[in-house]
Amino acid sequence: MPSSFMSAKRALSRGKLYRSDSPADSYKIADDTAARSRLSEAQARKKELQQEFHELQARIQYMEKVEARTAARTQASERLLQAFENKRQAQEDRKRDLALADELATMESELQKQAHSQEKQRRGLVRQQLEGMLMGRRKDVQQFKEKSQDLQTWRQHFNQEHLSYHQQTVHQIREARKQRKEREEKNTEMLAKTVRQERQERRAIIDAARERGLQEKIQRAKEVKDGKRGADAVNQMQTTVKASVNADIAAKLDKEEREIRRYLQETERIREEQARTRSAADSKRLKLRSLVTDFGVADPIQNRFRPLN
Repeated sequence: MPSSFMSAKRALSRGKLYRSDSPADSYKIADDTAARSRLSEAQARKKELQQEFHELQARIQYMEKVEARTAARTQASERLLQAFENKRQAQEDRKRDLALADELATMESELQKQAHSQEKQRRGLVRQQLEGMLMGRRKDVQQFKEKSQDLQTWRQHFNQEHLSYHQQTVHQIREARKQRKEREEKNTEMLAKTVRQERQERRAIIDAARERGLQEKIQRAKEVKDGKRGADAVNQMQTTVKASVNADIAAKLDKEEREIRRYLQETERIREEQARTRSAADSKRLKLRSLVTDFGVADPIQNRFRPLN
């Protein structure tokens, strides 16, 4: 906008322009008129521009609304397309699942047929095995019956032999006990006799030693009294007498110890013999019990089988 127009506008607003008939004033008035016309044109142009601006702003707002509606429609269309796509994908998945289900059903039917055929074959094999086992069991039963008859016959013979053997064994055990008791009594009597004899011999030795010592003492006293022997001779005689008495006692004690050892050895031998006899009897008894446990023993009193206690 020209600067003269702006200065005129400012002058009019301040009220400094006055009407005058001078040329200068005329020129000034002409300038003011031109300025006013330009101002009015400018204001009109401004209004037009403002109106265009408002129209453009309204159009922009309308376009923004249209764009927003278009975007909303686009989003709705996209959502609708996505829904259609999801539905189509679901239909395809369902078709695929149905196809898989049909395939699985076909495979299951085939497997069932195979299992049925295998079960039929297995049952046939089991039936054959059971028939074979049944035939074998029948043969076993027949053999068992035959063996039972043989066993019954053998059992009768065994019972007769067992009764005789049992009676013989009892008689042998009683005889062995009787002999053992007699040997023990005989050994006890021999031991008592030996002890009494040894005591008597020991007492006789002691009495003889006492008598001999007393006689020697009397003789030594007489010799000392008569003055025939001195104190040295008396001491030598005492030593000799003591040595003789000790030798006799030691020999007797050795003999007694040998007798006691012999008796102990005999007693140990008798005990070992008794243990062997008892062990043999126990082994026979255990053997009889095992036989009785397997087959039983006929009781002649009650006429039935019973275990041997």
